[in-house]
Amino acid sequence: MPSLPCLPRNRHVTRRKIVFTSLCIGLLFLFSAAYRKKFSERGKLTFPVSDILWASADRKIEEHFNNTTPHFKTLLTQLQSQRRLSTTTKLHSRSGSLVEHPHFWPALRPASEDLVVCYTTFATANRLLWLPWIIESWQGPVSVSAYIQGNEFYAVNIIEAYLRKCYGAGMARVTIHLVYPSDDRPEFGLRANDSIDLNSLKCGSPEEAINDILTSFELDPTKTNEQFPQNFMRNLARRGCDTPFSVSADVDMIPCPYMYENLSAFLKFKPDCEKCAYVIPIYEIQNSPGNLLPSTKKSLMRLVRKKEARIYHSKVYSRNQGNSKLEKWGTDVSNSSADALFWTLNGRGNRSIEAVDSVEELAPYQELYNITSYQEFWEPIVVLDRRAPEFDERFVGFGHCRSSLHYLLHALGFQYWVLDRAFLSHFGFQNLKTYAKFRLREIKENYQRYKILKKELQVGLESLKLKTES
Repeated sequence: MPSLPCLPRNRHVTRRKIVFTSLCIGLLFLFSAAYRKKFSERGKLTFPVSDILWASADRKIEEHFNNTTPHFKTLLTQLQSQRRLSTTTKLHSRSGSLVEHPHFWPALRPASEDLVVCYTTFATANRLLWLPWIIESWQGPVSVSAYIQGNEFYAVNIIEAYLRKCYGAGMARVTIHLVYPSDDRPEFGLRANDSIDLNSLKCGSPEEAINDILTSFELDPTKTNEQFPQNFMRNLARRGCDTPFSVSADVDMIPCPYMYENLSAFLKFKPDCEKCAYVIPIYEIQNSPGNLLPSTKKSLMRLVRKKEARIYHSKVYSRNQGNSKLEKWGTDVSNSSADALFWTLNGRGNRSIEAVDSVEELAPYQELYNITSYQEFWEPIVVLDRRAPEFDERFVGFGHCRSSLHYLLHALGFQYWVLDRAFLSHFGFQNLKTYAKFRLREIKENYQRYKILKKELQVGLESLKLKTES
C-alpha cells in the first residue's frame, strides 16, 4: 500500500494522534449528549456542556469579526442565534403551551459557591430596556426569562448583543432563558436590516436604542402582551439561580444601590430558616428630568415628604403593599447618617452610582420588624429560600399572580420580616387610567383561579390535619 504523501516519516505516530484526537472529540459529544439527557427534567437546570462550548465559540467569532460591516454583523448574530436555538436544551411547560430554552445566553461569569443570593425577573422584548438599570445597582448574579413571539426572536438577539456591548461587565453576570408559545415559534426567515448598526446605538440610552431595534424589525415598542405567562416566567428565572436565596421582582422594579452586598452579608450569617420571607419595600418614584432614583432610604423618604414618591400601588390597590406596614418602615430613619444621594445611568453605560461610604449604608441589613398579621391579596417582593414553593403557573396575565403564592406561604406558616434599609424603585406613579381593558379582564379571570386555589389548599390542609390526628 503506498504511503500517504501528506504524512511525515513518523506517520504511525501521527496516525495514532489523529485517531486519539478523533476519539476524544467523539467522547466529548457523547458526554455532552448524556449530560443533556440527565438534566432534561424540569427543575434541574444547569449549564449544558455544549452550551458552554457554543458560548466560547460565539465570543471567538465576535472577536474575529469585530471590524466587519454592520450588515454582516447583523447576519452573523442571526446565524449564531438560529444555530443556538437548534442546539441548546429545549423543554416544554406542563401544559405543553410553552417552549423554554434554559440558559439560552448563559452568564459569562457563572455564580460561584460562595454567592448566596440571585436577582430574578422576566421580560418581553420591549421591557428588556430595564435590564441595564438592574445590573447597574445589583452587583450579583441575575436570572432573566425573556418571552418572545414569532419574528421577535431576531430582534431580541440584536438587543442582547447591544446590551453585552454597552453593559459588558454587568451582563457577564446575567443569564437569559428564552420562552415562546408552542404555536408561535421563532420565525426562521433570515432577516437583516442595514440600518441596524450596534456602534451607532447609544449605550447610555437603552430605551431609545431598544425601541430603534424593535422598530427596524417592524415591531411595536409599546406592545403589551395579553395572557402573558408571568408565573411560569418567574419560576423559570428562579430555577435558573444557582444560589441558596433569590429575589423575584418585576423587571421595572430597580434595586437600591448596594442591595446585593448588604443582603448577602445579612443572609450569610442568618440561622437556617426555610420558612422565612424577607420583605423588600417598593416605592413609586415620580418621573424626573434626569431620571434620578434614590440611593439611600434617607433620600427616598425625602422624596416621599415632597410627594415625589409613594408606596407602590397605594393609589391603585392599597392591599398590594398594605400588609407590609410601610408607614412604620418609613419613620425609622434615625440610624442612617448617609446623605440623601441619587443616581442614574451613566451616558457611557458604566457604573455611575455615587459612593455611599457611611457605615450604616454598607452594613448588613437587619430585620426591622416582624409581620404577624395577614391581609388577603398582599403582594410583597420577598427574599426566599430556594426550598420555598414556586408560583402557581395557572395564573396568566395580570392579577393574583404574586398574592396566590403569599396566600400559600401564609397557610404553610411562613414568617415575614421587613428589612430595614432595602427598597425597590419603580419609575412613575401608577393609576387605573393607564390600565388596558384586557388587564381588568385578566384580573377577573385570575380571581376565579384564585378561588379554586383556596379551595384546593383548604382541602389539602384538612386532609393533612386528619392524617396527623390519626
